[in-house]
Amino acid sequence: MFRDNKKMFWLAAAGIALLFAVTRLWMLADIPRGLHVDEAGMAYDAYCLANFGTDRYLKHFPVYLINYGDGQSAMYAYLAAICVKLMGFSVFAVRLPGVIVNGIAVLFGSLLVKEAYGRRAALTAAGLLTVCPYFIMASRFGLDCNLFLGFFTLSVYWLWKAVKVRRCRLFAAAGCFFGLTLYTYSLSWITLPVFLLFVLICLIRSRSIIWKQFWAFCIPLGLLASPLLLFLAVNMLGRGEISTPFFTIPKLFAYRGAEISLANLKNGLQMLKSILFFGPLEYNAFPEFGTLYYISVPLVIAGACLCGRSALRAVRDRKITIDTFVFIMFFSVLCCGLVTADARVVNKSNAVFFSLVFFIVLFLRWLYRRYRKSIAAAGICYLVLFVCFSGYYYFRYPADRYPQEYFNDTVMKVVAHVSEEYPDRTVYLDTGGVMQADIYLLLQNRTSPYVFMREAESGQPRNYDGYCTFFPEETNRSGVYIINTNEEMADKLVDNGFTEEEYCGYRLYTVDGIR
Repeated sequence: MFRDNKKMFWLAAAGIALLFAVTRLWMLADIPRGLHVDEAGMAYDAYCLANFGTDRYLKHFPVYLINYGDGQSAMYAYLAAICVKLMGFSVFAVRLPGVIVNGIAVLFGSLLVKEAYGRRAALTAAGLLTVCPYFIMASRFGLDCNLFLGFFTLSVYWLWKAVKVRRCRLFAAAGCFFGLTLYTYSLSWITLPVFLLFVLICLIRSRSIIWKQFWAFCIPLGLLASPLLLFLAVNMLGRGEISTPFFTIPKLFAYRGAEISLANLKNGLQMLKSILFFGPLEYNAFPEFGTLYYISVPLVIAGACLCGRSALRAVRDRKITIDTFVFIMFFSVLCCGLVTADARVVNKSNAVFFSLVFFIVLFLRWLYRRYRKSIAAAGICYLVLFVCFSGYYYFRYPADRYPQEYFNDTVMKVVAHVSEEYPDRTVYLDTGGVMQADIYLLLQNRTSPYVFMREAESGQPRNYDGYCTFFPEETNRSGVYIINTNEEMADKLVDNGFTEEEYCGYRLYTVDGIR
């Protein structure tokens, strides 16, 4: 570590900021290749919100998205809609909010560490938050849940500042941030109450809060949470949809409340394995590198022990510390993950990763006081691992792991090609083998939500203004057929004199001479 002076601090901070910008923004639209199916649904809703003020189901500013029927948190779509409105629709614009909120996690996570252990520890945290695989990968595609980490970290920082300064306006700001965090991911509805309950107990025990501050925090939090409480009432109690001049509280086609159960506790070890090593979905972490590099695993465990011991001492001594806040963060996310179905999926517990980095920094600080040379060795190890990871992620990953589960880009590419090569022709798309293929088609063509709802409500095979997701009984010789898996239809087209052309793994069938 370098000498603690302001010039070196700001030079190092600027270097980390530059590295963050490069690792997040370079080839953002191309890596990961294609759009995740939930990302595509969110992107189409964001496009609709930006241009029509509704989601694709014509719900006026919904507090929660219907998406494919079982729901999706709305915060990412609204942030993406702002980017789309300002920049026009593109994959880059859709993914930019993930980068920005990941930057918030790096900034306020580092500030939280600085509050606890000073500038050198803060730079160490910023470096780890910038170069570790999970933070890079999660920031580069648009899943709603990936915002939870940044908003939770931001909220905890402002709550700590409020406790430290003891000003009502800071408690109110913290309440607002926690309220907004509820819109990032539905699992926050369990995590945040657990976190706030234990923090409140600690604050009362240490006499660090008074009633005026308590209500300054709770009132904005309650106001922001109330639409979501109504959403739960609508979907759990079988109430009808609520529409107001300002927002809509939708009724989902299927409510996933059953995914939360104490029966899921048996998956605890698998969840910890996924968090510390890797899970079943490789777009969250590669087995070759792990979530935070495998070198971090013993550091996390050792740091967790140090943080837990420090937090317990503070509680015993009736004090409140940042160690206490962070350990409660860790505990609350684990509690939520343990009762969640398929907790092996890393992104379901994404909010835990700041606390893991905090544990690493805590142990490195302990190590630095005893074996200073070992810190240089640790730094070199992380640098080498980051270079290896970057070489793989930016240069080999797009081809090595494609097609990747839940991602697709070929539907959009082939539809764009057909639209350019065969304008004003009816297009028939084989949607077999592609999850939610309609969404990729709608997204590529920037289809109006009114057209989508017209077809969704018709009960007939869908024809999105000349782009059909069905095949007519009588072969249309002036049409263009895009075939993926339907071999029976492909043989029929060839028998009827259609010419086959291959494009992006699909087969295009047209009759020669017809334009």
